[in-house]
Amino acid sequence: VCSSDLVLGFKWMKITAPAGSLLEAQKPVGLGGGRTHYLGWAIIRDTLDFEPYPSNGTLNELYLQWYSKFTGSNFDFLRTTYTFRYYYPIHRRLIFAHRSLFEVLSGTVPFYELSAIGGADSTIGFGGDRFMRGYDGNRFVDHIRTSIGFELRWDPISFGFADQEIALGFVPFVDVGRVWDKLLPVKIGNLHASTGWGTRLIWGKRLIVRGDYALTPEGSSFYIELGNSF
Repeated sequence: VCSSDLVLGFKWMKITAPAGSLLEAQKPVGLGGGRTHYLGWAIIRDTLDFEPYPSNGTLNELYLQWYSKFTGSNFDFLRTTYTFRYYYPIHRRLIFAHRSLFEVLSGTVPFYELSAIGGADSTIGFGGDRFMRGYDGNRFVDHIRTSIGFELRWDPISFGFADQEIALGFVPFVDVGRVWDKLLPVKIGNLHASTGWGTRLIWGKRLIVRGDYALTPEGSSFYIELGNSF
């Protein structure tokens, strides 16, 4: 299935910087907060077999988000986000899952948007439970970012309850990524990585309770959330 749509977003941010803080000393763009409303265009090609818990297919998403005084934003910049997701059934109860993300921000970007992720899977921080698991949210901040994730989803235990299938799954995973201040010259080194192990309680393949434990060179984190990371 291929589709394209207009997208519209509204965001207000209010920021206060304590006396003597790094924000007050550096005074980055957007120190006082402001509006970052946008108008955008989304192009999507979706061949997933079942969106809540896919086991086969691919998803390609390209989001272009334009922030300008004409959209009500206090800042003029462009966000381009490309996401690719791939799922392959190795066995009836064993799925290889992958996600790649690449995003570029250009223009006068307020500092609080330098860590936010756009697209359909938008989030306010590059790090945390969605991207680069194990690292703190907003740990990596800059104009260009990429993230690559791999999961091996194994659901060996299942039983019926209230006419629904309930499964218990185990998910080893690896996340890799980094940020850049500019596209050229290309810099590949200094990648940041995390690895870990997750468990899933899957009710009817629609409700997923996720627990992930992630390890990084900077420490470890444990998350309990609804839905898969991707």
